[in-house]
This record gives sequence, structure tokens and C-alpha cells, in this order.
Amino acid sequence: MKRILGLLLAMLLLLAFVGCSETAPKSEEEARLKQEKSEEDEHLATEKQTDTDSKTESKDETTAFNTGSDNTVKASDLKVGDVIDGLTISKLYYVEGDGLAIKFNGEYTVQGSLYYDTEYYGDIVLNVGEESAIPTAVTFKFDDEYTINPPTGTFLVRGKLLDRLQQLIGENIIAQVKNGAVFNVEVAIDSYAFYAEKYTESVWECDITEVVGYWEETPASSDNSQPDDSSDTLIEFDGTVKGSNYFKFKADREVNFDLDNDGTKEIIKYDTVNGKLLVDGYNPISIPMESAEKEHFIIIKYVDKYDLQMYMIGVLDYGPSSDPATTLFSIIEPMGTKELVSAGIVPGIIVPPADYNENNIIDFNEKAVLKEGQGINAPVRLSIGTQTWFGRSDFIYYSTHKSLVDSCEIYDMDYITKSELTVLKNVKAYTEKDSNSQSVTIKPGQKVMLSLTDNKEWIYMKAEDNTDGWVNDKDVTFENFSGFTMYD
Repeated sequence: MKRILGLLLAMLLLLAFVGCSETAPKSEEEARLKQEKSEEDEHLATEKQTDTDSKTESKDETTAFNTGSDNTVKASDLKVGDVIDGLTISKLYYVEGDGLAIKFNGEYTVQGSLYYDTEYYGDIVLNVGEESAIPTAVTFKFDDEYTINPPTGTFLVRGKLLDRLQQLIGENIIAQVKNGAVFNVEVAIDSYAFYAEKYTESVWECDITEVVGYWEETPASSDNSQPDDSSDTLIEFDGTVKGSNYFKFKADREVNFDLDNDGTKEIIKYDTVNGKLLVDGYNPISIPMESAEKEHFIIIKYVDKYDLQMYMIGVLDYGPSSDPATTLFSIIEPMGTKELVSAGIVPGIIVPPADYNENNIIDFNEKAVLKEGQGINAPVRLSIGTQTWFGRSDFIYYSTHKSLVDSCEIYDMDYITKSELTVLKNVKAYTEKDSNSQSVTIKPGQKVMLSLTDNKEWIYMKAEDNTDGWVNDKDVTFENFSGFTMYD
């Protein structure tokens, strides 16, 4: 009996041993397979992540652009992280056909004028000159074409930025700026943003991280003391409007005037006998005399909304078709050497503000007028329509072209017009310059005032019954209207 029990116990121990022996290898195999599977899964996951990262990098790979001289980069190619002329895009948002907002990062030191603009911006602004501008430009095209020019114009200085600027300067110059003082500042700009939308003006905003230096702008010599001799060369002088000074001198006489505002007066002579403009120290400029004014010439102080100030000599030409225009000349320093060059042609006879009445149609059509802080407002003969008529536009000095330019033409703005017609037949007027926009009917038998035009295709008019809108040029005909002015 004991022997039988011993055998049974031995068998149980053997079975237990065999079971354990068989279970252990199975657990090890499972563990090995599990480990291999885990490693394989991890490897696959790594490969997948690598592939994803690769695709992401391929998709989001940043690009370094150098716009060069043409200043063109397609907006649809831009991505956050792209570098344009050394500046990194930190934020980018645009909607096709609507507009674009782009923020750049990258520290640059620029120089500019800090002043208070009550008329145009109603704010304290920092005007950055072209030579010290951040060299970034983007041209992009959706439904319309927009161009982000280098930020040479006006930065708006508002809110926290204004507080920061004040803190960095450490002196209360803001009150002085609001009282009319102009300060030149050298500042480090860490980031700035550009916002553009359809039919709105572009605006630069910037973050200023450091004010390297600042100094109050030294006023130019008093305009009243410029023609300081007691001779009879000065015919007319207007100094009643700050920044809009006007001098009329006799021709063929020497005039002493500090034309480049360097503290030394140049000897200037408009020689009508030989057809020359002579400025001491500079090459003479030939003046065609066939229809030129031979009795006098003018010197004006040009000032625009960007705080650019320069003296210009003006010679009037009456033109072959009695379309007066004034050619202006100035001393500029484009390549480090001063030159006397043409600064452009402005339509009309330039007069001081006191001699211009915008409600007088002859003044409206023939006179150009100095506008304080806005350049020269001049009449432009319009090419649109069947009549002879004029629109008003501000001519501003464009540093890129080194010339005065028609701001309506350059910035695609509308000319202000002053013309009255009588409606003969029903005419459609649209709420926008678009034949697909909402329209109203201007009914016959009433007068309409033509007050705006793009000088391309559309004319804005308002009727006596207050019906108004944009009328297509093809509808402004003798069949639909009467009262057109026609003359050479």
C-alpha cells in the first residue's frame, strides 16, 4: 500500500515538473513574440512618424526669399516661417479676393520723423524714410493685385506702442509732439505687421524695442528771411500758411535763395533770353521758351503728409492748347552727390492758397494750389467721357521715381470732379463700380452733379432727387445727357 502511494506521489511530481517545463517555454515564447511585436509596432510607429514628419517638413518646409530689385513674391507661395529679405513671417492670414495680413519679425534699426498728424491720421506717427526702410516687399495677386511696399511711409504709433516709445525715450516729448514739434528718432524695430484689404488704404504697424537716439528737428531758416535783399526781384510772397510757402520772382534777375536748405544761399536766375535755369554751382537746365512764362518764376516749399520738405523752382508753360503746367526743379542727393534736376510737372498754374477758390470753375480747372502737408493739389484733364473736363488730384513727390506723381493714378483713387449735366433718358447708376452690383434708375428731366471718376470706366453722379451711384462711361452719351462742355 505504501509502495502504491509512493508511486502515485512520484507520478504527480513528474506531471507537475513536466507541466512546469512545458508552461515556462510557452510563456517565454509568448513574451519573446510579444516583445518582437512590440518592437515591430514601435518600429512601424517610428517609420510612420518619420514619414509623417517628412511629409510635414515637405509640406511646411520654409523658404528663404530674396526679393531683389523687382520686389515680387507670390503671396500664395508664402508660409509661416518663410524668410523674406532676412525677415521671418511669424503670422500670415489671407482670404482669396479679400486681403492679406502678414507679420514679420527681425530686428532692424531705422530712422524717421515722429510727429502728430491731425488731418490725415489724427494720430502720432513715425515716418520712416526710404533710405532707412526695412527692405521687404511682396507683390501678390488674387482677384485684385496688391503690393506690399517696403515700409518707407507711415507707422502708426498708438496705445501700448506709444507708452513704450515714451518709456524708452525717458522724456516727455509726446506733449511736445502734440504741440507741433517734430523729432527725428533712430529706433530698433523688432516686428511689424502689414494689413491690406480691398479698397482700403494699407497700414503699417510696428513694435519698437529700442530708441537708439532722438533729436528735435532744427527748423529751417525762416521763410520770411529767405529773400533777404531789399531789391525789387520779389514780386509776391505768401507766408500765411505754415509749410506752404510761395515766392514769385522776376525773370532775368539774380535771386539769392537757400534752395537746398543747407544754410548757404544759392544764386538763382531764370534766363529767358537763352532759355536757361541757372543755379550757382550746378549745371544749367535748358527751358523750352516757345510757350513758357517769360516774366517771372516761382519758388515753393513743398511739404506732404509724409513730412517730406523741399524747395522747388517752378517755371510755368502755357502749352500749345492753353493747358498750363508748371515744371518744377529741385536739388536732390540720390547718389551722395547733389544735383539740380527736374522734380516733375504739375498741371495748372501754381498759386498760394489765398489765391484759389475751389467754387470758381476757372480756378478749379486751371490752378494748382499748395496744400499744407498734402503736396500740390492740381487739375488733371480727364480722358474719360465725351466732354472736356478736369478732376482734382494731389501731386506728391515719389522718392522711388524722384518725381512728383499723380496720387490718383499711382494709388488708384478717384478724381474729384465738378460738372453738371441734364438727364434726357433713364440711366442706371450702381452702388459700386460693378455692373453686377445693386442699381437705381436716374430719371430724366433733372440735373445731375458729376463729383467723382476713376478716369477709366466709371463716373459717380448725384441727381436732384438724391438718386446717386456710379454710372458706366458708355452710358454717359449725348443721347442720355445734355450740357457737355467742349473746348480745346
